[in-house]
Amino acid sequence: MDNNRDEQWEDLLKSDREIVRQRALEVDEDKLAEAIRKGLDSGKKRIQPRRRWRRMTGTGTALLFLMLIFTVTVKVSPVFAETMRQIPGLSVFVNMLKSDPAVTMAIDKSLIQPVGKTVEKDGVQLTVEGIVADEQRLIVLYSSNITGSWGSTRLLFSFFDDKNEKLEGTVAFDHASVGKTAIESRGGHDFVDLQLYNQARLPERVRMEAIVNETKLEVDIPIDHARFEGMKQEIAINETIEIDGDRITFESAQITPLRLQLKVRSDDGGTNRLKGFIGMRIEDEKGRAWQEKSSFGLSENEKVYDFHSNYFYKPRKLTIKADGIYRFAKASKIVVNTETMTIVEAPDERLSLKSVDTEERYRLLSFQIRGLDDVEQKFVSYSLVGVTFADGAGKSHKLAEVRNFTSGSMDTRYPNERNLFVPVPNEEYPQPLTFTVEDYPGYAKQPIELELQLK
Repeated sequence: MDNNRDEQWEDLLKSDREIVRQRALEVDEDKLAEAIRKGLDSGKKRIQPRRRWRRMTGTGTALLFLMLIFTVTVKVSPVFAETMRQIPGLSVFVNMLKSDPAVTMAIDKSLIQPVGKTVEKDGVQLTVEGIVADEQRLIVLYSSNITGSWGSTRLLFSFFDDKNEKLEGTVAFDHASVGKTAIESRGGHDFVDLQLYNQARLPERVRMEAIVNETKLEVDIPIDHARFEGMKQEIAINETIEIDGDRITFESAQITPLRLQLKVRSDDGGTNRLKGFIGMRIEDEKGRAWQEKSSFGLSENEKVYDFHSNYFYKPRKLTIKADGIYRFAKASKIVVNTETMTIVEAPDERLSLKSVDTEERYRLLSFQIRGLDDVEQKFVSYSLVGVTFADGAGKSHKLAEVRNFTSGSMDTRYPNERNLFVPVPNEEYPQPLTFTVEDYPGYAKQPIELELQLK
């Protein structure tokens, strides 16, 4: 086979690489270790014609997939194969992270850093096996004996810099419990996902604090910034659009290996509060779309929207698209008499007060919103009110603090309804009580299409 033919087969193998890898992840760890050794050896040999591989079926297919992935990996990314050796159970972590393709691509592009630090206290053991990081996001891969169910074992994670200042951002954890009941085991592998606010930069060393019930574990984690140095693209936008009287400015975008962020500001003088966008996504010139996955507020009128990163796709053109905006009137209030169980004022007639239940330290006001249409149902949760309220005499009070409190729920049998809960301290108040609305159904539909100017 000539060199051109070799290159053609290699290109074909690369195109199937991600599919092959996902199937390979289903093989157990003992077979995986053996496959790494064989893969490293086979990577030195000539790649066989693709049509021969496809004829194999049955149990041989699993071995074929393993051999194929490591043959290609050694030729394309030897770092990945070496990392498989350094981080025990890496295939388990990759399988847990596969819903975010930016992370799995970053692992393959050598942004994963082995750590191998173990801490133990009161019989609780946790090992930080490795991390995946860029300037603003840190994913900590860990194994542990914290296998109790989420119903019996409480977990909490925080991060601090070398000055003992808490790193501000979203911290997602306990992914191993997703889809499991309150009595099912978590399993021994999981990850913590820290995403910083305000375009802050990760320090070169962080301290991760893990609280397991009453036990606190601490581990220092070094972060090698050289791995991702210069991997950031800043895009100035400064484009303003108007939707049904609401002016919205797209200020800027930032793309790193693990995050794509879009900063948006709404008009200070507007009568509506912008909650988000309907079906917002970012598309490239090939029609590939990256959906919005979360957002956080910098102020009342400025928010940052997070997308899966497309950094390693190297797009030539990016376009912001959406079908409209979610919004509600800024002046909205809910005025309710908890003694007579009546609503005096509400944003609309869809809101009702279903019950007021008295607990030892608080009273739980249970509201229900009905009649949500298809667009409003896509906005899954509604927080409803702020953290303070006023009694009938005008005195301000804070909502009750309730451990493990859930502010809302929905029944999948009734997708057009949402149940919303508001806890107030168990005291006697002059009636009625007035709450400022922080979140409520409402939207305006209008296609949005805005092209980004890439460098």
